[in-house]
Amino acid sequence: MERIIDGLVDSVEEIKGVYLYDFNKNILLNRMPEIFSEESLLVLAEKMVRNLNLGKSHYPDIAEVSLHFGDSNITAKEMRSDRLLIVMFNPSVNKQKLHMSLELALESLAEVVVEGVWS
Repeated sequence: MERIIDGLVDSVEEIKGVYLYDFNKNILLNRMPEIFSEESLLVLAEKMVRNLNLGKSHYPDIAEVSLHFGDSNITAKEMRSDRLLIVMFNPSVNKQKLHMSLELALESLAEVVVEGVWS
């Protein structure tokens, strides 16, 4: 799991950080800049979960929500019904490259879950 996340961060230069969050209010893996405390990451993740659930109330197939700031963007992609992959990246990122990298990471993480390495 760590290798997959580290590979994601290394594959896209504009990615500033990544973390995995489960809906039991746990950070499973953190590769965010040290400036972010665990408490601030939990607050952010909870806001992303609320936004995702709000979106699902109108569009049940939604699987991703994003926040956009002047100097960074944050996207939360649903890994399964109880986990998010949260990525912070520079707004100048090549969106196609980012999307492809995120999808590959999610596929690899799903394989790890199926193999029982990560529950």
